[in-house]
Amino acid sequence: MASLPEAVPSSIPREPKAKTKTNNTVEKKQPEDIITYYNTRSAGFPITFEVALEWANRILVQRKSKRLLTTAPTDRGNVLLTLDKAVKEAGGIECNFFGPPGPNGWEHYLLVMGEEVGNFYKINGEMPPGSELVDPEGEEIGKKLLAQEGIEHGPFTTCFYDF
Repeated sequence: MASLPEAVPSSIPREPKAKTKTNNTVEKKQPEDIITYYNTRSAGFPITFEVALEWANRILVQRKSKRLLTTAPTDRGNVLLTLDKAVKEAGGIECNFFGPPGPNGWEHYLLVMGEEVGNFYKINGEMPPGSELVDPEGEEIGKKLLAQEGIEHGPFTTCFYDF
């Protein structure tokens, strides 16, 4: 588990030092690192909204649902809830939104196969080395589920959340 730093690690690259003049002397100032703290890290497979929508609608047809989901921003949560059930039934943790939201809502979903609660951080928006969540069993479950559904996906990815 990535623990909180006592001080910013010296291995983190820093910006070049800024120079300012004070009484005809040059003083070097070090910009401060931005440390962002999180309480959860999740790992899984990212898929696009379009892929998620198509998959969710296949599930709804199998359930004989009277209504299919659309690209409307109001349906993005319903896509998540539909896939959430499928991920849990396969042995995964959940489905979650992934990445920054676009103008019409979330553009990606993460099929969460592993999750850990603790203290995690990013320095200047980057995860320190060794922060990735390694879960071979969860990764295998996710690969099997996605292969069974014929879904192309991104690599097994770790992301941090603050719930």
